[in-house]
Amino acid sequence: MDIVDPTTGRLGPRSFSASTVIAFLEITTSAQWRFIQPRAVKVAAWASVLNKAKLPRGLQVIALLAIDRGAYFSLPAPEREALHKTLAASGGVTSLHRDLAKISVVDAKILALELAKLGVLTPNP
Repeated sequence: MDIVDPTTGRLGPRSFSASTVIAFLEITTSAQWRFIQPRAVKVAAWASVLNKAKLPRGLQVIALLAIDRGAYFSLPAPEREALHKTLAASGGVTSLHRDLAKISVVDAKILALELAKLGVLTPNP
């Protein structure tokens, strides 16, 4: 899984400041901007609220948009830039996943396990 740096657009691993990270996920399998953009706005809104929460030491809560890697790179540059700006302004995170568009709702558990390997806690589906 690659995390997109919201300010530079570069891909790579991301370390979190807390020992326990909980993610609120929005997963999109769409390759169309008209469906991706509202989800990015939703994740940005979540991030804005979550960043204001007073959390115990060692706990971090993030808002994450999971998107198909191919769909992300098929977006025109201005749309990818708009995605970065939307999420960077709020602290939201974008993760890219190979072949996510082919994964069914049932297989979304694989994503939760992948995030768990990174130490991110997700609610059971």
